Amino acid sequence: MSIIRNYRDYTPVCDICGDELEPGFSFYHAIDIMEAYGWKKRQIDGEWYDICINCSEDMLEKRKSKG
Repeated sequence: MSIIRNYRDYTPVCDICGDELEPGFSFYHAIDIMEAYGWKKRQIDGEWYDICINCSEDMLEKRKSKG
């Protein structure tokens, strides 16, 4: 999970492209922000990733084109 703590801020960061959202005042507030922006949590090869909406849509398109 990529939530970067910087002093009092918790900033969500996309594990694929590095895009950031505005920081939250707590870890759980950062999770709420990610959910509000439509970010997804995905397990890939046993590791959990936070994925922004753009990367999530790209992954979905790639999966559809393989099918």
